[in-house]
Amino acid sequence: MKNHIKQAQYSFDFIFNQIEKINQGQQIFDIGFLKSILDSNTNNEIYEYLKNLLKYIEEFGDKTPKDLNIIEIISRTLGKSSSLKKEPIITSLGEYPGHDYIDIHLLCLDILDRLKFTYFADVFKIICQLSIDENEKIKLKALDVASNMSKFIYWPKQKKYISSHKFLF
Repeated sequence: MKNHIKQAQYSFDFIFNQIEKINQGQQIFDIGFLKSILDSNTNNEIYEYLKNLLKYIEEFGDKTPKDLNIIEIISRTLGKSSSLKKEPIITSLGEYPGHDYIDIHLLCLDILDRLKFTYFADVFKIICQLSIDENEKIKLKALDVASNMSKFIYWPKQKKYISSHKFLF
């Protein structure tokens, strides 16, 4: 009986953790959070917000809400970050080099790479604009994302092998 209770408890813990992740996803895709990306005054703030956004987009993938128009936010963020200066990150341990527009652009390209099949035309339009950028890192990353768009990449999260020749999804 105790073994069954432990298994049930593990199931309840798993369900609770999934509910918490969904709640966090709803908070991260909240209008207020996305507006705070655009309202940021430094590239360092924008970078931290975009890192959080990337983390949740990686987890929730194509389940991002369509009505939030994340692509427009990314596009406006790209424009805004180009006009902001690089500022150092000041901590109690000293100063660290901050993030510049190149870091923001590369992070936005990572986000666009995750959303390439959900917003295909919009992502392709932004990638075309970034592929003619004067910075070589941004140009190469944009072309890499464009080449990823042309590939058919589908692998399920778990594969169950029955034999060495066949596997089930």
